[in-house]
Amino acid sequence: MPSLFRRRRRGNRLDSFSLLDQEVREEIRFHLEMRVAELEAGGMESEDAWRRALESFGDPEEIIEEAKKELNGGRTMGWGLRAVSNLIHDLGFAMRTLRKRPMFTAAAVVSLGLGIGANTAIFSVMHSLLVRPLGVAEPGQLVAVYTSQRG
Repeated sequence: MPSLFRRRRRGNRLDSFSLLDQEVREEIRFHLEMRVAELEAGGMESEDAWRRALESFGDPEEIIEEAKKELNGGRTMGWGLRAVSNLIHDLGFAMRTLRKRPMFTAAAVVSLGLGIGANTAIFSVMHSLLVRPLGVAEPGQLVAVYTSQRG
């Protein structure tokens, strides 16, 4: 298997970070499962073996971050790249969720449609009443006349 820490030549950085993340997680899982199998072969219970393997291995998230630093030339992922990566993952999760729940999706689409339609209607009325000039030749010469009756 090629080295996980070599800089990739093809694809963009986001692809390489997600592939690296997946490959490192699989590698960590493999090593943890091997260590658990060794401990279970020694007579340890499965739950205790997993706990001991995780304690001896260290924090997997730190290892993944170190691998990402190595891929990025010793620098951490910039906030812009991290934001785009998070956005892509969030959009994928949202699409999967919407696909699984069609009634929720229909309710969300109808709610958005009604909200956008109402907002457009109110804006159109306010624009025609308050923003657009009056349809007379000289609006500065208009006078308001009021009458009042007493008694």
